[in-house]
Amino acid sequence: MKKIFNLLSTAIIAFGISACSDVPAPYDINDSGTGGGDKSTYINESFASSFGSFTVKTVKGIDWVIDFSTAKASGYNNSDKTNTESDSYLVSKTIDLSASTGAYIEFDYILRYASSGTNKLLITDNYTNDPTTTTWTDITGKLTEGSDWTTFESYAKNIPAEFIGKKAVNIAFHYTASSSNSATWEVKNLKVKEGKVEETEEPVPDGGTRDNPFDVATAKSAAQGQTGWVKGYIVGWVDGQSYSEGAKFSVPTEAQTEILIAPTADETNADNCMPVQLPVGDIRTALELSKNPGLYKKEVLLYGSLEKYFGQGGLKSTSAAVIDGNLVGKDPDSTTPDVPAGEQKGDGTKESPYNVAKAQAIIAAGSYKEGEKVYVSGIISEIKSVDTGQFGNAEYRISDDGTTANQLIVYRGYGLGGKKFTSTDEIKVGDKVVVLGELTNYMGNTPEIATGSTIYSLNGNTEGGSTEEPGGGEGVDPAGDGSRNNPFNISAAQAADGKTGWVKGYIVGWVDGTKYSDGTKFDIPTEAQTEIVIAPTATETNVNKCIPVQLPKGDIRTALDLFANPDIHKKEVLLYGNFTKYFGVMGLKETSAAVIDGKLIGTDPDK
Repeated sequence: MKKIFNLLSTAIIAFGISACSDVPAPYDINDSGTGGGDKSTYINESFASSFGSFTVKTVKGIDWVIDFSTAKASGYNNSDKTNTESDSYLVSKTIDLSASTGAYIEFDYILRYASSGTNKLLITDNYTNDPTTTTWTDITGKLTEGSDWTTFESYAKNIPAEFIGKKAVNIAFHYTASSSNSATWEVKNLKVKEGKVEETEEPVPDGGTRDNPFDVATAKSAAQGQTGWVKGYIVGWVDGQSYSEGAKFSVPTEAQTEILIAPTADETNADNCMPVQLPVGDIRTALELSKNPGLYKKEVLLYGSLEKYFGQGGLKSTSAAVIDGNLVGKDPDSTTPDVPAGEQKGDGTKESPYNVAKAQAIIAAGSYKEGEKVYVSGIISEIKSVDTGQFGNAEYRISDDGTTANQLIVYRGYGLGGKKFTSTDEIKVGDKVVVLGELTNYMGNTPEIATGSTIYSLNGNTEGGSTEEPGGGEGVDPAGDGSRNNPFNISAAQAADGKTGWVKGYIVGWVDGTKYSDGTKFDIPTEAQTEIVIAPTATETNVNKCIPVQLPKGDIRTALDLFANPDIHKKEVLLYGNFTKYFGVMGLKETSAAVIDGKLIGTDPDK
């Protein structure tokens, strides 16, 4: 009898285990698409208590965390009411879509205070294990901002066709925050599944044409991500980088690069206004308030790209405006192509420089090569500014005939031979110049010779400085082969695009912000940085003779961040990494090894 009872008990227990739907580890049902369970589901993460198959990769600031049974991203600290500048990714495991015929992503989320920072869903098929060096595709679309902490929005997005059939695909949530503002993003119930889904895209609002422009409220919210016309009143400008603190409802006393527009002329609430970028050229000349105070409180029509600006819904790449019935800039509705005036001459060499008409034609056709320096001849027709201080550069215009018609902008270029300007009279209107620099179409609507050009010849004179391209370092020719025993010097590093190797230089500074030419500082920072600047000599202060160096998170950043290691300022260093564009100029990224004071930091690439 006892034997029969034991057998019966065993059967009941076995039945109970097989019927239980909530089995603890190690009996979890595999729902990840890698074996067992639902083969149509690649990822299934609730984020209720862990990140599961996701990994947090933080560039700086506050990490993604598990909070309120969600994956939460926020730079805001509720205990002391402060914001921390942050940049963090939540990266999925690798997904094998080689056998997929279509897949989609879905999750629930709350997004609040999203007027600043970045909140994006990204995807890649070439993850490098470093999100900052990975080429991502932004598939976010539109996220809906919530009004409370209990109502979750639903998100669904089909994975783009170019990733279907790929064996190694990763997705990532990316958030950034500033020290003055931060959104909070909570995500839960994420699934990546086989199949198709009806995407949760909001309808595109009507309007955006010249005859039916967006109003300010629509332009800064529902119409973001589009290109079109918006109508409003010019009511102010922004002082500094903080929109909420810097919005000024007055006429500025010095030149600005933006205006504020509002639905009415008397609006003084920044939340009801929209910042508008004024690119260099006709738009800025016509709309900048300090030079055109009569525009204050006037109605204006503006055309550009509706996207985040100062952390708000804004208008960038502004290319056309209508004020007092007059069109400024290029009419986006015109079907007549821009054709540079005048005969096109030259091949861009020192011996046969492009004339302005040829340079403009190349820019208009988009046939210039990024990073390639060419020679352009012209006559200085207008001088906007000459800085004789820290930066030592100038902004001026050149044309083929010396008039202000058909000008080409030379943006923040250096003087003869690459020297900094020390006097405002070193150049004047009417001077004949040959400029060496990169052609570009800034923001897609401003043809120019980019930052960092040099005057090769001035009125036929090439004396007064080296005629080498900038960056040689005290006139030194490129040298080295990139090995540890024979590293590149700075000049050789500037020509090593696409190569991997060692470079030797002196740690001279860092970069404040995102612009290399304006932001390079030759001192010790007052807070932690993610880069350094190296030069051929310890006393160099010409940015064109330096290169920026990325400091990835880990041993390299710990040892070389100038804020934490002020004693390494002006010390010689050997660095190993990939030579590529960084801050828009040739630099060193993915830095994996360094030698300073004879000590190796990081991983020796020669072992």
